[in-house]
Amino acid sequence: MKEEVVYCGIDVAKEQLDVALGQERWRVPNTKEGIARLLKRFSGQRLKLHVICEASGGYEKAIVTALQKSALAVSLVQANRVRQFARAAGVLVWPCARLPALRSRSKSLVCANWMHSAGT
Repeated sequence: MKEEVVYCGIDVAKEQLDVALGQERWRVPNTKEGIARLLKRFSGQRLKLHVICEASGGYEKAIVTALQKSALAVSLVQANRVRQFARAAGVLVWPCARLPALRSRSKSLVCANWMHSAGT
């Protein structure tokens, strides 16, 4: 049986990380302590998690590195392309919620067009 992947969107800013996982939304500071709290919360998940971050001028480097070190799947997306795709799909929601909302709207969404795996 194939394990279902759950997508988590993170909107990265200089001061904070806005996180959307399913129906949950929360914010943590974009600091070592905030990232550690986020990783601890993710470690409690019994799901196969794939974290998607909008690239944010370098502010995403710490969270992406931490996610990679914790062996979680992580991808970076270009914010402009996500907004364009969301507009075309009729998804008008809080920025970090766009990512999982878009993924759940279209099972055939091929990320290669607008997403690249972090570190590749």
